[in-house]
Amino acid sequence: MDLNNTKLDLGNNIINQLKNFEQKFKIIQKKYITTAEMNILDNNCEYYGISKRILMENAGIQAYNEVINHEKQSENTTYAEIYLFCGKGNNGGDGFVLARHLSKSYRVNVVLLNNEDEIKTQESKENFDIIHNIYKFGNINIYTLKKDFEKLFLNISYKLDTIANKDDSKKKILLVDAMLGTGISGNLRHPYDKCMESLNLLKNNVNYNNYVDIISLDTETKGLISDKIITFHNYKDDYKEDKSNNLNLNEKSTNKNKTVLKEIGIPDYINYVIGMGELKSLSKTKEDSHKGNNGRTLIIGGSKDYYGAPIFSAVAASKIVDVVTVATVNPVASALKNYPELMIKEFNGGCFNKHHVEELASISKNYDSIVLGCGIGLNPDTKEFLEKYLNKILSEKEAMPKLIIDADAIKLINPLNTDDLNENLKEKNKELYLKLFTNKNIVFTPHKGEFEYIKPILEELSDVYQSNIVLKGKIDMVFNKNNIKLNMTGNVGMTVGGTGDILAGLIAGFSAKNDPYVSACAGVFINGLAGDYLYKEIGYNYNSRDILKVMPKILHNYLDF
Repeated sequence: MDLNNTKLDLGNNIINQLKNFEQKFKIIQKKYITTAEMNILDNNCEYYGISKRILMENAGIQAYNEVINHEKQSENTTYAEIYLFCGKGNNGGDGFVLARHLSKSYRVNVVLLNNEDEIKTQESKENFDIIHNIYKFGNINIYTLKKDFEKLFLNISYKLDTIANKDDSKKKILLVDAMLGTGISGNLRHPYDKCMESLNLLKNNVNYNNYVDIISLDTETKGLISDKIITFHNYKDDYKEDKSNNLNLNEKSTNKNKTVLKEIGIPDYINYVIGMGELKSLSKTKEDSHKGNNGRTLIIGGSKDYYGAPIFSAVAASKIVDVVTVATVNPVASALKNYPELMIKEFNGGCFNKHHVEELASISKNYDSIVLGCGIGLNPDTKEFLEKYLNKILSEKEAMPKLIIDADAIKLINPLNTDDLNENLKEKNKELYLKLFTNKNIVFTPHKGEFEYIKPILEELSDVYQSNIVLKGKIDMVFNKNNIKLNMTGNVGMTVGGTGDILAGLIAGFSAKNDPYVSACAGVFINGLAGDYLYKEIGYNYNSRDILKVMPKILHNYLDF
């Protein structure tokens, strides 16, 4: 990427350009991936043509190869029997694929922790059907843990006794943990907890421990003590060293040391593109929800010169959240009366000024997300208002709403007409900049020109910034300190005025109940989809009002709200 004009040249290697951008702004890609991020990645693979069925097959094959390697590492030892404990999700599906490949050379037992009709995903069901057909010909045994629990573990113990009582035995039993993978949160439930405890008892039994290997697929089921973890694509967040993780440093080190990382055919570029994964990760509207449960958004914008911007942003947000209020000045408030779905908080004057700070800061606490800046103007009084308002809400002890800073608000944060750009940063406004750019709940949405206003601040604070940036352009870029992604939706018809205001409203709507970074990704993606839909229907002859008109259809088609 050309860092001077923030332009992506698709004729060059995009990954290399992104890595240059990462270096410039010291974006440090994490060495682990969270459960939510892995789910997003899986769904984005599907969106870009790499099916979950293919990924599951690749994972099973890689696991098979590693099981063979693990067996060879124990000299003259072979597996007399293999038991695969499979959950109802895609981790269990990986186990089904592994079982199929192992059945050609080993005695294989598949243990379902749930009933067959509880298997959740289509790809897992398909792979279970395959091993069920193999079972009919005697190469695989299938058990249901709920029905066969006591009999099953007594049988395993009996076989281990038989192996252990042979002085020259070179046999082992392999127990494969394909129970929960990255999908687990909270404590284990029955029968997963009982299964985990029983597996640990076998491993910890002094008479058996030399004859039992436990291998976990993708992640180690919570509480289980495995000999090896075969993880796919990237290390999982078991190794994230923060306060939310109950593992001590020694346990984390042990886990990572016994983990083997395997590639399953996910191209590098998938890590850098936004897709359906971000949309599917968003919270869903609950059937029993009431007014306000699905989010409240405040739009702060407008001035005597700019009426439309806050309206575009507010109407966009209203497609997602329950309540949208527009805080604006007298001239815009009059225009808003044509939009009964929006609430209005009217302030005197033709622009925001310092006298509006206290009341606006007070009502801001009642919202889940805020858009600040659409049509706000560049009046010196508004600049004073902005600085005082931001200092006020960023100094509050209670959790602040998610904050989307757009348009003129970006320009007012660091005006380019100052004699010395760094003077603002180093002296008067450094404290404010630190509060703004080290806050994970803040999203800046500049286009190419507006980015120049905050670029010097990002460069100066490149070691510590945590806020999220949506750099709008032909290809939108969404980044923060640990992530960077590109949006491939949208077209040149979206250069019309108002599309950026709509985007700010969409991001605010999503972020009311979701992570700000994911919300920013979802916002640019769905906004672009609306533009692409219109281009397909009528070409480039559309405007921002047309985007708002089709937005409910796009949301319905792509989101399961």
